[in-house]
Amino acid sequence: MNQLDRWVKQHPALAITMGLVLLWIFIWNLCTPYVGDDFALQHAYGYADLWKREFVQYMTWNGRSIATLLARHMLQVPKLLFDVLNSIVFVLYVYLICKFAQEDVQPWLYLTITMLVILFAPFFGQTVLWLTGSCNYLWTTTILLAYVLWFLKAHQCSISKCVLAFFFGVLAGWTNENTAAAMIVLTFVWLIQEFLDAHTLSKDKLLAWVGSLLGFACMVLAPGNKIRAAHDVTVDLSKGGMYNLIHDLMDATRVLFDAKNELVLWILCVLVLVIATSKAKKQRMIGFMIASALCVLAIVPLNIQVLYDRSMFGSFTFLLIAIGMGVVHIPYPIVKRVGIALVSCFAMIQIFQGTLDLGYTAYQ
Repeated sequence: MNQLDRWVKQHPALAITMGLVLLWIFIWNLCTPYVGDDFALQHAYGYADLWKREFVQYMTWNGRSIATLLARHMLQVPKLLFDVLNSIVFVLYVYLICKFAQEDVQPWLYLTITMLVILFAPFFGQTVLWLTGSCNYLWTTTILLAYVLWFLKAHQCSISKCVLAFFFGVLAGWTNENTAAAMIVLTFVWLIQEFLDAHTLSKDKLLAWVGSLLGFACMVLAPGNKIRAAHDVTVDLSKGGMYNLIHDLMDATRVLFDAKNELVLWILCVLVLVIATSKAKKQRMIGFMIASALCVLAIVPLNIQVLYDRSMFGSFTFLLIAIGMGVVHIPYPIVKRVGIALVSCFAMIQIFQGTLDLGYTAYQ
């Protein structure tokens, strides 16, 4: 608590900005009821039964255990407590995105990223507000961002820190199939770069990467994944081989280049990349843009439909990191101000419409 007080005193404007965002998202959370899977995951006859049900789901449905366990635990506490915690996680999620761009995050950047989340987050209600959905996407992506941000920093390694790094990697790798896959590739490239530059590897980073690979394997190799895939009747992928590959790649291009999906965000990201001045940041931006595309393409080998739905939350997040890194280094103040003003205007319209929709839902 003392550290939080000290941080607030050092960053009063940012603290006020984050407080206002916290209040807004908390009101939206209050207006969001339990929906769909919430009722199924809510049932548990004691704490041991909660874990037993999760084991059954791992064996018969999917391996995303970290997300599902979060949802199961949140469904055992009062909804008001979840609303508070989910609002805090959202504020932290935006803050972590900003930290990739600025070590000392400025209020204008925090608000800009918040507005972009409101405008472009895939299925905002399902990935940020809905309890089961937020645990699957908002919470897991926040864990993954914290891990990636930690991975970028230099560390002093001890045995205890290496052990913690390993388990942090396991946790990050077990979050979300396509987002974790892109993260593993991205961090592997950073490890190679570190080795080429310093001719050595940080032991904690290496162990963390191995842990992330292990966590990812535990998730994607879950016995339930095959059973769930057999029940997926949304598309006939029984022909196999080249038919499946071409079908999924066509869907992936729709996600990346369809105007109602990610195209607008990609155009914005490329414009910022061109205008930004920092060469080092441009290289890092390109890395996150590639990671964003990998989030989409990673679904192809999973033999399921590649749709612009909740699963694209990680792809969106990596694009947002790239945009934030570039916006900070735009050398033309007028361009930056006009862009932020336009984003803010559209976001306020979205907030107004969303508030009406949630208010009506709560009334119903």
